Amino acid sequence: MYNKFEDILRSRSLENVGTVGFHPAITALKIHRVLAVITLLIAAFMIWTHLDHRTNPFLYTEVNGTHTMTATALLGFSIALFLGGVFHRPAPVPTALYALVLLLCVARLMEFVVFLHEPVTHAFDLVFSNNGLTHVRMGGNTAISLALLSLGALLRRWHSSVAFVVVIFGLILPSVAALGYSYRHADLYDMMSPFTTAMLLMVGTSKLLVFVRSPFLRPFMTTSHWAVIARRQVAFFVVGVWSMGYFIEIFAHVGAVEILVGGVIWLFVGTFLLSGPVFERSDHARRQLEREAMRAATIDPLTGLLNRRAVQSIQVRSDAERRTTPAPTFGVILCDIDHFKSVNDTAGHEVGDAVLYEVAQCLRGHVRSSDLVARWGGEEFVIILPSADVAGAMIVAEKLRKAVSSTVAWTHRGTAKPVTLSFGVSSYDETGPYNLEASIYDADTALYLAKTGGRNRVVQAKDRPVVAPPTQPFDRPAPLLH
Repeated sequence: MYNKFEDILRSRSLENVGTVGFHPAITALKIHRVLAVITLLIAAFMIWTHLDHRTNPFLYTEVNGTHTMTATALLGFSIALFLGGVFHRPAPVPTALYALVLLLCVARLMEFVVFLHEPVTHAFDLVFSNNGLTHVRMGGNTAISLALLSLGALLRRWHSSVAFVVVIFGLILPSVAALGYSYRHADLYDMMSPFTTAMLLMVGTSKLLVFVRSPFLRPFMTTSHWAVIARRQVAFFVVGVWSMGYFIEIFAHVGAVEILVGGVIWLFVGTFLLSGPVFERSDHARRQLEREAMRAATIDPLTGLLNRRAVQSIQVRSDAERRTTPAPTFGVILCDIDHFKSVNDTAGHEVGDAVLYEVAQCLRGHVRSSDLVARWGGEEFVIILPSADVAGAMIVAEKLRKAVSSTVAWTHRGTAKPVTLSFGVSSYDETGPYNLEASIYDADTALYLAKTGGRNRVVQAKDRPVVAPPTQPFDRPAPLLH
C-alpha cells in the first residue's frame, strides 16, 4: 500500500513546473517589424517613382490606384511603427507621426461632408502633379481605416484595451476589400486599390501585434497548450470561413443555403476533432504537473523518503479497508542519529548529507514493503508498521539499530566512525483512544529517554492512561539531545 503511494509520488522531478515560453510573442514582434519595413519601402517607392515619372502606372490603373495622399499617410504610419516599441513609454516622433496621419485622414473625411471642393487633395495633386488623374482619390474607407489605426496607436499609451479594439475596427474595411478581391467582386474594385488594401492590412496587422502584452493577445502568444489550441482554431476558422464563402460564390445559383449550413457544421466538427489531441496532451500535462506538485510537497529531496507533511496528511488505511477488515494495531518507531551535529561540524555538510542518505536507505531496506519510512525532520526518521504491536515494533527497532550501526559509517582522517541511532517505540490501534499523532508524541518521549540514557539504544514508550490525547503534538518541538 505505502510502496504504491511512494511510487506515484516519485514519478518525476519538479522542474519547470507551470512555466510557459513566449517564443510566439517574440516571433510576433519580429513579424511586426518586418511588415512595417515592407509597407515603408512600398510607400516610399510609390512616392519616389511618381515624383520621377509624373504619371506612373505603378500607382494608377484605368480603374483605381493608390493616391499620393494615401501613400504619404502610409509612409508616415509605417515609419512610426518602425520607430515605436511595444512598451508604453513616451515616443515623441512616432506620436507626432500618428497624429499627423490622423489629421490628414480627418481632413480627407471633411472633404466628403464639409468642403465643397477638395483643398487637401488638390494640394497633393499640385505637389505631385496629379492634375490629369482626377479619377484617383483617397477613398473614404481608406481614410476611415487609417484614422482608426492612428487613433488606436495614440490611445494605446492611456488605455491599451480600448486602443486594441479601435485597431481591430480599423482592419475591418481593408479586410472586406481583400475578401472582395479574393472573390472577384468587381463592385469592390473601386472602393480600395490592391496596393492600398495590402498595405493597410500589413500596417494594421503590424500595429495589432504590438499588443502582445495586452490581456487580449498575451494568452495567445505563449507556448501553453491552450494558446496552441486557440491559434489553431483561429487559423482553421479563418481559412474555413473564407473557403465556404468561395464555394458559395462559385455555386451561388444552386444550394447556397445548404452549402453554408453544411460547411458551418463541418467547420465546428473539424475544429473539435483537430483540437482533441491537443486537449488530451494538455490534460495529460496537467495531471503530470499535479503529480509533480504532490511529489515536491511530500517527498524529501535528499533521501527520497516521504516527508513530515506526507505523514501528517496520509490516510493509513482506505475507507474500503476500514469497512472490510478489522482495525489493526500500528507500531510507531521514531529514531534519531546520534551525535549528528559532530558529523557536520567535523566533516562538513556534504558528508552529513551522505550519512542521512545512507541511513534512509538502510532503514528502507530492512523493513517490509508495506511499512512506511519517512524523514521526520533534520536527522530524525519515523517508521510506521501496519499490523504490528509494540512488542513487534521493538523487535524491528532493534534490528534497525544493529543494521545501521554495522553498515553505515563516515570517515574522518582515515578512521571509520560508525553511525548509531537512538529509538523510541510506541503503538496505537484505530479503535483505541489514541491516534497516530499521540503515538508519535509517545515515541518522541521515549526517544528522549534513549538519548539521555546513553544513546544507541531502543526505549519503549510507557503506557498512557485513558485520557484525551495532547492537542497538536506535531507542532511540539522535539526535546532531543545531539
